[in-house]
Amino acid sequence: MLEIAGGSFELLKKEMKQASQGKKDEVKAIKKKMKDIKPGVKTKLDMQREIEGIECYTKTMFAPSKVLPVRVGSIVLNYKAYCAFAKKIEGLRKTESLTDDLLKIEYKTGEHSRGYVEFTDLSSYFEGFQHIPRAVLKNGQEE
Repeated sequence: MLEIAGGSFELLKKEMKQASQGKKDEVKAIKKKMKDIKPGVKTKLDMQREIEGIECYTKTMFAPSKVLPVRVGSIVLNYKAYCAFAKKIEGLRKTESLTDDLLKIEYKTGEHSRGYVEFTDLSSYFEGFQHIPRAVLKNGQEE
């Protein structure tokens, strides 16, 4: 189980809001360029796709209601998704292992039933963020 060791989610949320606003400004700049399109340059359809990609990225990665990043060792993972999954497998035998690029949770529901989930590194999405809380694996590797 992960335990928050240091940092503040409030400072992180403010930082995420600023990043989201930066992406919204980027979308506004692209929309402004769309008005002055000349033949041979990017088409409006290409620009619209770029806008949709940025908006989708902003709504999912910088929304504290969906993603709360925490740093565990050298990786950053979504703490909200981790907590939701941990709640579902509460009471089962589980083993957590941390590698350079993911956190893997293996669990057993019975004699022959087992499964696993991998939380991959999200560091590339949160480069430059200063206030990502730190977490540690509590109670060793196995519960």
